[in-house]
Amino acid sequence: MTRNVVLAVRKRTPLDFEKIEALRYQMGLTTSGMARALGVSRMTYYSWVKGSSLRRSSEEDVKKKIKALLAVVTETNWPTKATMDLSSSARAEHVLALMRQYE
Repeated sequence: MTRNVVLAVRKRTPLDFEKIEALRYQMGLTTSGMARALGVSRMTYYSWVKGSSLRRSSEEDVKKKIKALLAVVTETNWPTKATMDLSSSARAEHVLALMRQYE
């Protein structure tokens, strides 16, 4: 029984960065904006998109931030015309402010 539990803990469901990229496009965020929303550098985010694995130490935090991003989309009907009219950096700042409500 213990062996099965250990195997289950070791098996992590990997994040699907194709879907995360689709979310980024839908939200009108740049790669830098999405990286900021996830709390990582642009290069780290880009490496994940290209297939690199997340470190275990950051995976749970990234998953929480993705959940907050999804809440922003569903709860605020993101993106609105007003948010899409913002500059990309202002849009990213607005997303970060909204995310704080859902973290």
